[in-house]
Amino acid sequence: MHLTVLTSFYLFLAQLFVLEKLLEISPSAPWSKRFVWTMIMGLLLGLSVLGGHPQITFYSLLFLGPYWLFWWVVKRKGSYGKLGLYGFLYAIVGLGIGAGQFLPMLEFTRQSTRASGLSTAALERFNFPISDLVTFVLPFAKFDPNHTLEAFVNNGWPTDERYVYMGIVGLGFALAGMLFIRRLGSRAVFFVAVALLAMLFAFGSQFTTGYIFA
Repeated sequence: MHLTVLTSFYLFLAQLFVLEKLLEISPSAPWSKRFVWTMIMGLLLGLSVLGGHPQITFYSLLFLGPYWLFWWVVKRKGSYGKLGLYGFLYAIVGLGIGAGQFLPMLEFTRQSTRASGLSTAALERFNFPISDLVTFVLPFAKFDPNHTLEAFVNNGWPTDERYVYMGIVGLGFALAGMLFIRRLGSRAVFFVAVALLAMLFAFGSQFTTGYIFA
């Protein structure tokens, strides 16, 4: 149903793969190698803007930026000036390719009710209820099986987008991996930290952190 979300997500994974290739390049290697991988990342970002979901693309950038900075520092890939240059090229190429979608969307947003921002009620509607954490294990725990209009409304949006079931086996591996997080290395620590932080933001106004992006 949400093809644009899937498009943004797979292009995010592609950007992450390319970023790993970029970070593997030795600081003494010719700059052209890093330039090529940066341009490819920009191309993938542009495609995400053109055919993807802007919200998911924004979330992707929230992850890719800190991840890029973290490993640039850990691996001592060079000065912050060089990092800023590659980041600038990435953004210019991505937004340049996606301008055909991004600029009209920006103009339309400025002419809509979104121009004045979202109300508190609208923001709270997107909260992920803490009680819905049970759907990690029981996907239909919040599903109303009654054949009534009330059940149809209750099972509709945004309830139908709050299921987080990934399978018992997948969840088991994820939880087991957290027990060996130090042994798995820095990447595992980074991913777990981001996952926990993202979950905290998803709770929205149920915690004070929910208004950071408001």
